[in-house]
Amino acid sequence: MVTENRKISEAFLAATFEDCLRKKCFNEFPEFKLIAREISCRQGIADFITISGHGLEKKYFAKINHVFDGSTESYIKVFSLLRHLIPRSKKYIIENSGLSLKTIKSILTNLRHKKAILELPNGYFILSPKWRIKSMELWAFELKISNWKRALFQSLQYRAFADRLIIVFPVEKENLILKNIGQFKKFKIGVMVFDALKQKYKILLPPIKNKPASEAHRLFAFSRITSSIETTIGIA
Repeated sequence: MVTENRKISEAFLAATFEDCLRKKCFNEFPEFKLIAREISCRQGIADFITISGHGLEKKYFAKINHVFDGSTESYIKVFSLLRHLIPRSKKYIIENSGLSLKTIKSILTNLRHKKAILELPNGYFILSPKWRIKSMELWAFELKISNWKRALFQSLQYRAFADRLIIVFPVEKENLILKNIGQFKKFKIGVMVFDALKQKYKILLPPIKNKPASEAHRLFAFSRITSSIETTIGIA
């Protein structure tokens, strides 16, 4: 019975928190253009991943989907190595991706077909001027009823793709978290407590912006979120 009650509590916490995210109840947060729940991003499954930024409308996400539709890990790895102003050779991509020349040629042909890249006369490649990922931030939220150490470990995995990390605990855990707040501060992870019944909250530690550890992981997460728009909470 204890286990069953705990599951109900976790579900209620998540559902209420989701509702508050959609209603923009958290004044300290930016406007989230996209809110997704439990999307697998190779480095764990955060309870919520949100995207904030300017000019992020449905037509832009449709453009992203067109480029990443059916993409594989190898596809995204190659894409993550390409730049707008720095030409990349096939040799450079082979050395930095570990992929075969055959695989790289196939991926580059696909990207060229989708007009995401340009091939220069010298055989080098750059991202197309029409293709530019707009300035945005990926936020990862981890909700935990208890076990703050586990929550911290899980959140650290999300650093591979997320700009900001926040762990959400029920309000009853405030004193316990404050006693260990130094652990979260050390890793620049935000912490908040949330009263699901009263729909009130307190930010104990604001999330610090970090550069994602891997551009490939960031692109993979971004592609997974935008390709799942139909099954996510939706675009705000």
